[in-house]
Amino acid sequence: MQNSKSPSSTEIAAKSAIIGNWLIHRLALPFLAITAAIIGLTIFIGESIPTGKELSFVLRRLPTLEVVESRNNSPIAVTPGKYQLEIVNSTALESFLLADKNVRRPISIQGTFEQTAIGFVWRNPFKAERNLVEFETIGVARVSVQGLNAAQAIAVHKSPATLAAIFAGGMVMMCIYASLVSILGRTKIFAFYTFWVWATLALGSITAGYDLIWFGASPSTYWEQTLKHLICALWGVASPALFLAMFRDSIRSAILLRTLKVCWYFGIAACFAAPLLPGKYFMPIFWAGSGVTVFAYAFGLVQIWGSARSRGLVWYGIGWIMQFASVGYELAAATGLVPRTTTPSMVPAGGLAVFFVGIAVAEVLQTERQGRLVALRIAEKARNQLSKLFSSSPAGLISFNHAGAVLDINPKATELLGPAALGLSFGGLMKGAVPSDPLQKAIAPAGIYTVKVPSRQSTRTLQLRVERTKETSEVAVLDVTDAQRVQALLEAQVVSDPLTDLRNRRSLHQEMTRLFGDPEIIKKAMLITLDVHRFRDINAYFGQQAGDAVLRDMATRLKTVFSDELIFRLAADTFVILIVENGEDVGVDLSRMHSLINNEPFYVGRRNITVTITSTAQPLQAYSEADDALNSAKHLLADLRMIGIPFKVFSGDDLALKVWQEEQQFINLIRSEKWTERVEMFAQPLVGLNDSKVRYELLLRIRDGQRYLPPASFLRAAETLGAMPEIDLWVIDQALKWIERLPQTPYYVTANLSGGSLTDPGFFSELNGLLAKHRFAARHLCIEVTESIAVKDLPGAAKFFNALEEAGVALALDDFGQGYTNFSYLSELPAQVVKLDGSIVQNILVSQKHQAIVRCLSDLVHGLGMQCVAEWVENLETADLLAEMGVDVAQGWAFAKPMPLEHWHLAPFPNYTRSRLAPMQALPTSTPRLNDKNLLSVR
Repeated sequence: MQNSKSPSSTEIAAKSAIIGNWLIHRLALPFLAITAAIIGLTIFIGESIPTGKELSFVLRRLPTLEVVESRNNSPIAVTPGKYQLEIVNSTALESFLLADKNVRRPISIQGTFEQTAIGFVWRNPFKAERNLVEFETIGVARVSVQGLNAAQAIAVHKSPATLAAIFAGGMVMMCIYASLVSILGRTKIFAFYTFWVWATLALGSITAGYDLIWFGASPSTYWEQTLKHLICALWGVASPALFLAMFRDSIRSAILLRTLKVCWYFGIAACFAAPLLPGKYFMPIFWAGSGVTVFAYAFGLVQIWGSARSRGLVWYGIGWIMQFASVGYELAAATGLVPRTTTPSMVPAGGLAVFFVGIAVAEVLQTERQGRLVALRIAEKARNQLSKLFSSSPAGLISFNHAGAVLDINPKATELLGPAALGLSFGGLMKGAVPSDPLQKAIAPAGIYTVKVPSRQSTRTLQLRVERTKETSEVAVLDVTDAQRVQALLEAQVVSDPLTDLRNRRSLHQEMTRLFGDPEIIKKAMLITLDVHRFRDINAYFGQQAGDAVLRDMATRLKTVFSDELIFRLAADTFVILIVENGEDVGVDLSRMHSLINNEPFYVGRRNITVTITSTAQPLQAYSEADDALNSAKHLLADLRMIGIPFKVFSGDDLALKVWQEEQQFINLIRSEKWTERVEMFAQPLVGLNDSKVRYELLLRIRDGQRYLPPASFLRAAETLGAMPEIDLWVIDQALKWIERLPQTPYYVTANLSGGSLTDPGFFSELNGLLAKHRFAARHLCIEVTESIAVKDLPGAAKFFNALEEAGVALALDDFGQGYTNFSYLSELPAQVVKLDGSIVQNILVSQKHQAIVRCLSDLVHGLGMQCVAEWVENLETADLLAEMGVDVAQGWAFAKPMPLEHWHLAPFPNYTRSRLAPMQALPTSTPRLNDKNLLSVR
């Protein structure tokens, strides 16, 4: 906060601007009015250029003496170069006028030359009959020769010289005065105006030839031409610069603004081109660019007048109209369209343009002055209000200078700082301050800091907000003692469990993230996870209050084994313990924990509640982030509960961990939608025991470098993500395409379907589209669904099977007899094939019970009109026994292992031949229940 008693830099600048504007309005306008009156008087009474007797002459080009032209009276237009002029019949006159301001350095042995504004006067004292003159020109010159008498020669010298003196003096005074006003007023617009005044009057001077008079001696032709070009280019820079400075804020057209900027850049480029380009190239280019600039000014003035009419715009327009008219006259005179019989118009027109544009500048500055005064009054009002707020602010406010001394301090800051406010300095205040940003290592010019200040009752915590300006350092002081106390309480609630006072899941994630960031600690860290069996039953039977009491007591028992800071409550009945060191003793700790919880009942009132837990311990080094470790622990707990093990310490190379990690890799693979690059289809023959028909079952295999993995982990990952419908559709599509490619059309090819696909609402419509696309192959397709999936949702499975049967697809019931067998549902499912589970078939050679089961199931399947397929047939003896029992088809390594699809394009299909003589079982007499649309039959 700046000191309310000392003037600000804004106030000083505003007062300086007021003084400058007063100088402009009190002194500049009268001076401009006097100048305009003189120039206007000169325009109206400007002396005519004396004309004498035009003489005949011959013009030759040097050094070749080639005749350019011979004239009697009219001027000759010549390009830049050196020439010889021969005047004939000139004995009667004493003086001649070689007229054109672009003629330079005439010499003659018969006489002498004197420079004037419109050419050179040549005195001929010898009155020679034949006079020779050599000269050179810059730019395009229109050469003429006139004979003068004594009075005419005096007039040629007198009039231009007088006008030159008036013009030169006025221009110099105008430039000096404008420069002084722009410096005193500190006004950018007036500085641009000063620059433009000098450029405009200099441009007028070179059109009248006054530039040579100022030099007092004629420089070289190159430097004289460069000077002329440079003045024109500077005028091209100053004109758009002044226009933009005065009216930039009023220009609404972006195209116009860009055009004016291009004109300004063109003028700058012309300054660099001035010493490089000859006049015959530079001047046409300059006048073409000036024409575009004039058009832009005219368009801009009209547009600005339509949106913001002002007197300044009117005065500016009048001044530029006069200058544009004089420029047009100069161009016409230079090209010979009009005769030059009077004083050059750029001189008075430029002066009047300076006068009127000066009035426009004054109007613009007056408008800005009024705006500054309004802004100053508003600022003063705001400053008074701010001063009141400063004194009554509920926050402490202190203003220091850059030396550290106090400029101003409000009552609240004095109250908060107490005795420390006496003799306060910036360095003393910031002593002991701690940056709020943990990345900030030291006290910076600006920022937020915390500092402890002793008070009468206790130590206060103050927050310092430091802001730095050009002149001061502003500090806001806030008492955050209570806020920090509340924040600490809230943070504790955020990271702790209110029931058990243990740390919660959020805190666990923070701690595990910290551990994963330290490679040395993570090598020793172990994660213990314990889960309470059937905790919902405790709440249901004894009430939620009893369940809460059990959890609190369990937390207390855990604290007797592990440190408080390492125990976390992950969910209602799940706890996590982090072991950072001494991980080799984790088995002893787990055993002790189970003894405390499993062997000692929990006393809740008069009730004794027995609790059983399952726990796992695993190294954190096997994972890369917290979620992976916690998800793995969840699955490991489920596995232990299933096999009845109370706890287990897993090592880094444990098979269960590797399986979990493999599933996680497959989850990431499926999420990336590049899983088809790792999946390959295999086929295994299904060999008929009573026929030679070709049947296959398609099986998934996962490529891992040069080897193939079983699909169990991949499919579990797909079920977790809900991606099985997509995978099933891909498998069926591959099956249909393979059927079309096989050299011999198979009887049928089976493909497995998951339970997720049966319940997916959009699966059947997509499957139906595939079947319609491959109509022929669909007649040889058989869909397999496991018995457990079908029984789980019998009405839905029956509806799905009926829809597929109508589409001409055969259906098979897989893993029949695995444990869900209920004969009543077989009549409700329209299946054509039943596949006996391999666990029943595998031991029929050594188990009479399994033989009886297989024989019974085979008779049942045949009685319902279905085909019977036996899996896991590993030798021909088993196949012979199955044939005797009436089984139709056998599948297993006794005939062939699963091989890639391309293998079966060339390899012969295996056939079954009985290996022992045994009576064949009578074939069933019932008629198979088949759909007419497919080719399946029992025989």
